[in-house]
Amino acid sequence: MSLRLNNFFTVFLSFSMIFSVGCMARQLDFTHVVIDKNIGGRTAIGDIDGDGYNDIAVHTWSTNRGKENDGKIGWYRYPVWERFSIVDEGHIFGDGIVIVDLDADGDNDVVTAKGNDGEAHVFWYTNPGGPATSDWKENKIATVELGSEVKDVEVHDMDHDGKLDIVVRTKHKFAVYYQISPSSWIEMKVDNAEREGMHIGDIDGDGDYDVLMNGFWLENPDHPRVDPWKRYNIDAMWYEDVTGGWQDHSIMGDIKDINGDGKNDIVLSHSEKTGFSIMWYAALNPKSGKDGWKRHKVGVIDYCHTLRAEDMDLDGDIDIVAGTLIRTSTPEICVFVNQGKGQNWEKKVVANTSAYKAKTGDIDNDGDLDIVTARSWDKAPIQLWRNTLKNK
Repeated sequence: MSLRLNNFFTVFLSFSMIFSVGCMARQLDFTHVVIDKNIGGRTAIGDIDGDGYNDIAVHTWSTNRGKENDGKIGWYRYPVWERFSIVDEGHIFGDGIVIVDLDADGDNDVVTAKGNDGEAHVFWYTNPGGPATSDWKENKIATVELGSEVKDVEVHDMDHDGKLDIVVRTKHKFAVYYQISPSSWIEMKVDNAEREGMHIGDIDGDGDYDVLMNGFWLENPDHPRVDPWKRYNIDAMWYEDVTGGWQDHSIMGDIKDINGDGKNDIVLSHSEKTGFSIMWYAALNPKSGKDGWKRHKVGVIDYCHTLRAEDMDLDGDIDIVAGTLIRTSTPEICVFVNQGKGQNWEKKVVANTSAYKAKTGDIDNDGDLDIVTARSWDKAPIQLWRNTLKNK
């Protein structure tokens, strides 16, 4: 072999080694920050004061499960986490809080739930602009149901008219509030199977938003304000697991392309029971029932009331953030790292504590996703786990 060819292979191998090392997955790590040690509740992530950095909003139940008038909604300003009030006192109850520019005026508002165990109300609060401590205007959208609380709230443009709509699940109803204007809404409401868990995404790949629930999904019709939403089943284990307790039919879910084939898959966990694995389902033919989905196990997480499908390690595929309720004696928040097309998962424990519907978002604008949650639905603290991946 000539000297020139020898030198070529030496350079080629050296470059290959450097390239390989550069492409190795970096180890996930997180730093812990306490946002508020005195309050708990549901959390949302979004830029409220318009400074380009994400803030945190918190929805805190009234005592007596909404019956007392002492519930609060507030937000915490990045980076010092000073608290500002949205609601000082009210019948705050139900699940779901979203930071979103509902009235399209350039700043983010707050959409959330009020009521109690027997009253499911949805409201939105108008952002007064800047770091104001008061003057958030309360706007009632609807009473969705009497005899239930709000279980889930999402905000998306469901009819593609350029205006954001509000999607709600209660124990017995599925409702969409189509926006005519920020003060005028068209209600589409139907009876629904019990009980908890809803996520919005394009399941059938037709370009509009469908609705994932506990083991089934609802197809966004061609004329969503008037046509029926057709139900398609995915897996009966999530809607036929009947023990007679209130914990039946409770899930968390997400819609993402897990195996990288260009089609959205779904992820489900049981939010109120033990012994259930997180499952992801590859979409073969979403409208053909159980045969249209291929089920894959990720790992058993008891009371898995946090489930987010996100690329946490920035390697181009979707990982899974999971967290237990406070009910378990071995609470944890973890990331299941996708080791390739969803066939193998490496579990990374973030913290040995509980979570409640934890949210993911880039808090510090460093390009990776962080985790925000309260310890429980009614227990402090509000905590942040900052992903330090981009700092390495």
